[in-house]
Amino acid sequence: MMSGVRIFLAGAGLMGTDIAYIFAHKGFRVVLYDISPDSLARARERHLYLSRNVDMVSPELIDNIVYTTDINDSRGAEFVFEAVVEDLKVKRRLFSDLERILDRDILFATNTSSYTVSELASQLDDPGRLVAMHFSNPPIDMKLVEVVGSSYTVDEALDSIIEYSRLIGKEPIVLDKDCRGFVLNRLIYTAFVVALYQLDRGVRPESIDAGVKGLGVPYGVVEGMDLIGLDVVKRILDNLFEAYGDIYRYPANILDDMISRGKLGKKAGVGFYRWESGSAVITEAEPADPTPYLAVVVNEAFRVVEDGVADKARVDKVYRLGVGAPAGLFELADLFGLDNLRDILNAMYSETGHRVFKWSGPD
Repeated sequence: MMSGVRIFLAGAGLMGTDIAYIFAHKGFRVVLYDISPDSLARARERHLYLSRNVDMVSPELIDNIVYTTDINDSRGAEFVFEAVVEDLKVKRRLFSDLERILDRDILFATNTSSYTVSELASQLDDPGRLVAMHFSNPPIDMKLVEVVGSSYTVDEALDSIIEYSRLIGKEPIVLDKDCRGFVLNRLIYTAFVVALYQLDRGVRPESIDAGVKGLGVPYGVVEGMDLIGLDVVKRILDNLFEAYGDIYRYPANILDDMISRGKLGKKAGVGFYRWESGSAVITEAEPADPTPYLAVVVNEAFRVVEDGVADKARVDKVYRLGVGAPAGLFELADLFGLDNLRDILNAMYSETGHRVFKWSGPD
């Protein structure tokens, strides 16, 4: 058992805050670092709330977490986990600073959503220590951790991340190839693209989400964007567009308008929905047809397999664990019928010309 290990966790945003608590719950001693005292104060408030209201935790676990704005408090850490803002320069600078402080044998992990491990590791003196340990949002609820290294990563580092994932009660899925978005974000962000186009055409968020929840998932697509944070969604979409082109092209005016008005989603208390006590306030609405969403995500799943990132079985598992779905994507594709999904996409591609609808599965 590695519980009791001292972890330096950088980034007290929504993900970093909850992941810090997950580690603390399993007995790890966590130093939570952020450059913003306000972010650390909010993180502590969140931890106090969780300790009083979530069955999996207890108030005593707060004693396992130290809050700091001093990166030198990483000294003595046996494991570093990064969950800072999704900005390549910021992440690289953080790891470079930590490399100057910590010994060469200290393991580094990143929760990046839209950069490759190679992009982050290439600037390090010892790039073999860095591994992706990508959680799904919300991390307390979802069991998934995607694990992948780069061409630099040593086997011992990968094995350690797998063990850490299991120790905190998560299920690690090891991918075959390092790529932007890994598996989960490549899938769900295609659904975000479709949602943004439908919103731009006047479809109500409540209708979109009512339809998607009919597929058995706990969160709607628009609700999911709010949950992640609309500023973060925009940054990740832009990064995926940079890597994969027009598949991730979206009507930026919608997100730009929401962001300019401070309507960032859950963390701001309002986005496409109003948020109260950690949940979106969603009124009842006539469900929109969910099959276009299923079709585009299945379509991207075929691309992921074709790219050699993971086989069908692991893609199905990533989807089930990452979004809380009752079945995997390829299982759902068989249920709905590949011919049906292909026909839906072909019709939408003819209408829109958007590459997200261009069929990539078998003929």
